[in-house]
Amino acid sequence: MGDAGNSGGEHDPSAEGFLMVSTRLITQCCVCGRIQTNGTWDSADKYRPQNLPAERVSHGYCPVCLRQTLDAVEVLSLMAKTRMTTMAR
Repeated sequence: MGDAGNSGGEHDPSAEGFLMVSTRLITQCCVCGRIQTNGTWDSADKYRPQNLPAERVSHGYCPVCLRQTLDAVEVLSLMAKTRMTTMAR
């Protein structure tokens, strides 16, 4: 069991050394660096660290980079299948 007054294992904000951190999560494209806000992907140049001081960043793919990456994976897959077929002869 946890401490009295500490329900569900949550941290007590009054505890010594507790640091309040924003829980807002920003998604950034791992290829081009664009940032998703309100459903749109904008250039990372619009955002400066001082504008987002306590944001947490998660990486994913914007729609353009996802399509390009999936196309590249498909081409590599076809090349690998062709190579395997050729080697099996």
